[in-house]
Amino acid sequence: MGLGITEAIRHHQHILQLDDDFCDSWLADASRYPKYRTVEYWHSKWRMSNLGPRTGVGMIEVSLQVFCISWTYLHNLKSKLR
Repeated sequence: MGLGITEAIRHHQHILQLDDDFCDSWLADASRYPKYRTVEYWHSKWRMSNLGPRTGVGMIEVSLQVFCISWTYLHNLKSKLR
């Protein structure tokens, strides 16, 4: 699994602090250090476009697509091993 929003923000902060020119004012600059809500919004957009909705019919469709892709991969792998 990947990083959660809070972990991603902390990771980004640590990367910024490694810069030799780092100063604390960078953390107040939204262009260098996005706010929690901005990262949350980006994550929700990424999640919807890559994983689909979390509930309802769309979730079932995405689950079936993932199942079909997994089944096809395993079937092809099994054929290659023979």
